[in-house]
Amino acid sequence: MSSIPVQVTGPIDHEPIINYEPGIKVNYDSFTKGDSSKQVIQFDPLIRSGIVRFEVLNVKKLKGIGIANRDANFGRHEDAFVGTNAIQVVEWKPNGSLHHNKNAVFYDSRYKEGDCIALELNMDSEIRTLSLFVNGKMQNDYITHIPDAVRFWTYTNTVGDSFRVLKFERQQYPTGMHCEGSRSWKYGEDWNPI
Repeated sequence: MSSIPVQVTGPIDHEPIINYEPGIKVNYDSFTKGDSSKQVIQFDPLIRSGIVRFEVLNVKKLKGIGIANRDANFGRHEDAFVGTNAIQVVEWKPNGSLHHNKNAVFYDSRYKEGDCIALELNMDSEIRTLSLFVNGKMQNDYITHIPDAVRFWTYTNTVGDSFRVLKFERQQYPTGMHCEGSRSWKYGEDWNPI
């Protein structure tokens, strides 16, 4: 008789991948930009399975948050959405825009300073998804057909930009379900606003 693997739920040990350490001040799970260079911070581990939630507090002017395919590589002083990374990342900006594959769509999924912003990956569903949350409220936009292994990441570029990781955890069930009125965007395709 075969057994069904059980995934442990709860907090996930995580490690920031900082490509230019002098540019960022780290205090446990708080990150503050120390200079005006561009800074993408990826977070290990690579997510391959389960329902995983990554939640941050936008303390001051977080410029973007998203997921990156396992092959994405961010150099020193690079924007998250340049070169070959443009086709390997999904970026969510404070103005509500979603960016992928050199395209951007603008809808109502805005966030601001003081907001708790969460990304929830469902890597166990038939079609892998990424859901977006602001202050616990699921947003109408979500991304489907997520690659089989991704990392969460954040983006800052101004002195004093700051965020704090509140949660990086595996959940037993998704927080919510998308329904009529939701807009799905397929990873790997050009996004054209409806």
